[in-house]
Amino acid sequence: MPINQIDFDSVSEVDLRELVDAAVPEGIALEYKRDPYGARGQDKREFLKDMTSLANSEGGHLIIGIEEAEGVAERIVGIGDIDVDAEINRLESLLRDAVEPRALGVRMRAVQTADGVVVVIRVPRSLNPPHRVTSAGSNKFFVRNSGGVHEASVEELRALFTRTASIRQQIETFRQRRIEDIVEGRGPQQLPDEGRLVVHLVPLATFGANDQVHPEDALHLSQRFWPMAAGGNSPRFNIDGFINVRGGDECYGYTQVLRDGSVEATKAGIIRVWDDGRIVNAGALCSALFQVASTYFEGLASLGVVPPISVMISLQGVAGARLALPARRFDATPVQQFPGRDPLLMPEVVINEFQSAEDAMVSLRPALDALWNAAGFSTCTFYNEDGSWNQQPQ
Repeated sequence: MPINQIDFDSVSEVDLRELVDAAVPEGIALEYKRDPYGARGQDKREFLKDMTSLANSEGGHLIIGIEEAEGVAERIVGIGDIDVDAEINRLESLLRDAVEPRALGVRMRAVQTADGVVVVIRVPRSLNPPHRVTSAGSNKFFVRNSGGVHEASVEELRALFTRTASIRQQIETFRQRRIEDIVEGRGPQQLPDEGRLVVHLVPLATFGANDQVHPEDALHLSQRFWPMAAGGNSPRFNIDGFINVRGGDECYGYTQVLRDGSVEATKAGIIRVWDDGRIVNAGALCSALFQVASTYFEGLASLGVVPPISVMISLQGVAGARLALPARRFDATPVQQFPGRDPLLMPEVVINEFQSAEDAMVSLRPALDALWNAAGFSTCTFYNEDGSWNQQPQ
């Protein structure tokens, strides 16, 4: 099996020996290095060039500890008698500090073989290219083709910038199409038309790659993808992958896990009538979002999905309603109505690493501030003065 189709955490000595036995050549998505990268400036730049060229092109693997002859894997030699954990930390630090913008989703691990330790690095195809090497005064962009690594031309840079815009548009189109399907009754589950909260989590490294998550694996983690604010659930497979449906005579929400690792979480019935007015309870809304931050990210991590994760919060069917804070629930009249546009699409927020639920809610602040702006507030009132998350509004 090609190494790019193997679960990264499962890459073993057997897989590495297959590269040698089958004489697999280097290519646009695969490169071998016999020896670890040195500590000299030119060695560091070589590593950064190899890594960014993979991210800027099709992604792929950099394998340190395999000797090649004329580009063909010849034998496993290992990386020698060095502290492997320290070496991986050094490489990760280089990648973090000397590449702009930061290359996200890169994974490194050591594989023990009979001939020594081999370091395998998996680099996803970047959705935010081009990445520039900034080490030791360097300021260059690199790409790869069948002939090897080279500095990007003006035309290649233009194509990379265009790719970034195209991917962002594809993700936004994905959100709008999914919401349209819900409204038109074509979604994975019929939902009452009483105001809906829709949250999309899209892993940027695997968006559109339909072989990343097996539905059965998601089923085993169904508790991590519990429908928002649900008292019960009904997990099952469907055409999109795995779905966890909220229990009850009528479905008021579900969590759909797609095969590329994307998640669509819904909560219907967010509109309440109070004193002849329509309100959205801000406390209940934030409690549902906190659930997403506290368990869904854990579920994605367990499925092997890596950040960055694009988080998109949308409200549908709330035009003319007001946002009612717990302290103001019985007096929402001073708050302006949500605008007539439908749906309300909050700005995308990108989560660059899995974090605690409280820290994730801090990262989501731009989206929540925008939602509170739509209701007439200057900022979201669920944050302390220092910017930390507070489930009780200020």
